[in-house]
Amino acid sequence: MVVLFSCEKEKITSKVYYDTQENSNRKVNFADKIRVTIDTLVAPTDIETSFNGNFTIFKNSIVFNDVFFGYLFEFDKNLKLLSKNFGIGNKSNELKGADYIVYSDITNKYYVLSSKTGILAVINSKFQKEKEFKINFNIKRPMEKVIHEPLPYLMDSYELDYGYDGILKVFDEYHLAIAITSSHPKFNGYFNSKFYYENSRILALINLKKGYIDRLIGRRPPLYLKNQLPNYDHFNYEIKNNTIYLNFYPEATIYKIDKEEDVVQSAFGVQGSEMKTNYTRTYSYEEAYMREFEDYNKYNFYNSLYVDDNLIFRGYSKNNTKKDGLQIYKSEVLIADFNFPKGYKIIGKIDKAYYASKNVIKRREDMILLKLKFSRL
Repeated sequence: MVVLFSCEKEKITSKVYYDTQENSNRKVNFADKIRVTIDTLVAPTDIETSFNGNFTIFKNSIVFNDVFFGYLFEFDKNLKLLSKNFGIGNKSNELKGADYIVYSDITNKYYVLSSKTGILAVINSKFQKEKEFKINFNIKRPMEKVIHEPLPYLMDSYELDYGYDGILKVFDEYHLAIAITSSHPKFNGYFNSKFYYENSRILALINLKKGYIDRLIGRRPPLYLKNQLPNYDHFNYEIKNNTIYLNFYPEATIYKIDKEEDVVQSAFGVQGSEMKTNYTRTYSYEEAYMREFEDYNKYNFYNSLYVDDNLIFRGYSKNNTKKDGLQIYKSEVLIADFNFPKGYKIIGKIDKAYYASKNVIKRREDMILLKLKFSRL
């Protein structure tokens, strides 16, 4: 019975996976006039950094991972520097890279991933490296067979979706989740893509004890079957308790997925305002590559997701040179849709204040945080 159930789940297509929960919940309730006050926090100007990385909230502190130098800077809630840790190298007090970082409240540890090497470092709360390992894809088939017959439920046809924000999350005490994609010649989103969009998984689970990927979950929604959009074949997600909150770049729908059963629980969401979404379908890698800059600068998409108990903050780009949008959902009902500073996303909460950082940090001028307090939320 177990084998039969496993085999049947391997065959579940995108349409079947999402068919039980269409987005019928487009409820809006703006009865309470929610207001927001914003303070600006500026990072110290004398720190040794490349100004290239990301801010992340961990408990009551803020960490900036410098992707060029491999430093992890720890700040307090007012962006005062507390410590500078690690750096690129091969010593016990150095990292192979610091492109992605997450913190687990369960294990009280940081997990730092180098995209150049695929090496994951496990770091304790005192910023001491406990171990590191190269992620094992658990490939057991010969390359010739993988090329000839891609199997959507095996990791040998995928790669990690490096280059995009927020791909690494804590799944449970023993696993991290990471976003995956594929450039397999017979299994990709660029050409002859029906098989890919019908069957491909979106998350790989990294077993922290054994060091390898032991499970693939999720599906891409039917949207991609109707309109092939490889440049938008990415998503925002958060994992809270037993639920995965999932939102694809070109789709207004937010999905709630039972992370253990890998089934959709509900679907809801309202399209943002001032969004240009008449995306252009492409039919080859070359065509998608030539359109990439235009797709991300001329059209709009959903670019961030943050979950705080029964509140969901979803950011999106607008067809507006000065403002982006921020939606707030409460118990799956849209309760606010703000104009929001261009290029910012909500990254976390300390005490009663929410924090927002730039989506892309490349310069000294980007090393600032917005501290937000909402009334009547």
